[in-house]
Amino acid sequence: IGFIGAGAIWAEKDKIRGITTASSLWVTAAIGLAVGVGDYPLALIVTGLVFLILSSKIIFKKLGFEK
Repeated sequence: IGFIGAGAIWAEKDKIRGITTASSLWVTAAIGLAVGVGDYPLALIVTGLVFLILSSKIIFKKLGFEK
């Protein structure tokens, strides 16, 4: 997962892209691990938190809080 996440990060001159994608890959793996060991409540809580965090990024972007 780390290798795939590192491949998702792109550096261009003074900008770095793909950090959100890389972190989403990591958290998806963690949620899958939680489901795999049978910790469904933890998987649901983390899924909900990740959804809220990623949705807030879109909402802030629409409200004009992006650089």
